[in-house]
Amino acid sequence: MSGTRAFLGALLAVIVAGASGCGSDSDSGGGGNSAEWQAYCSAVVAREEQCDPGNPPSPSLAECNGAESCFGAIVRSTAQKPLRDCLSQRPCTKRDDDCFLEVAQAVGEGAGQADYAAKCASKMSACGAGSGNDWCTDGDIPWKLFPADVYAELGACFDGSCADLDACMGAALEKRVTPCGGQAGL
Repeated sequence: MSGTRAFLGALLAVIVAGASGCGSDSDSGGGGNSAEWQAYCSAVVAREEQCDPGNPPSPSLAECNGAESCFGAIVRSTAQKPLRDCLSQRPCTKRDDDCFLEVAQAVGEGAGQADYAAKCASKMSACGAGSGNDWCTDGDIPWKLFPADVYAELGACFDGSCADLDACMGAALEKRVTPCGGQAGL
C-alpha cells in the first residue's frame, strides 16, 4: 500500500476542486456551474497563489470551475458548503486534511459511514495495513464526507483481494471525477 499515498494525494487534489452534483444518491447535490461555485473557485485559487506563489494553483481556476458536479459526486450535500468555506478561507498553515476532519465533526456521521468504517478497519487489518492508511483513518481522503452511494461502492472493494484493494477503491473514486477532467475542486 506504499504507492497509495501518492495516488491518493493526486486524487485528493482532484476531489477538492468541485462542489455539487453528479452523484445519484439522495445525499448528493445537483447543479451546474453556479455563481457560488465560481466564487469558491476564485477564492481557492487566490489562496493557493498567496500561500505558494512559486507554484501554479492546483486546481487551476478553469479546472476548478469545471469540477462543480464532481465535488457533489464525492461530498455529501450536508458537508459541501462547510467544506467549501473551510477550504477557501483557511490560513496558509492549515492543511486541507484539517478541513476534512473539522467538517466531518461538525456535520456528523453520514448514511453508510459506520458500516463502511467497520468493514474498512477489518479489511485493512486483515491485509496488514493497520492504521496507517487513508481509506479508513484520518488522512488525505475525505472519507468521512462521502455520500452513501460512495460508501457502498467502496465497501464492495472489501470483498476482493488485498492486492486489488487500492486499485478498486481508487477506481471507484476516479470514475466520479472523470467527467470533470479528473478534478473535484479540492
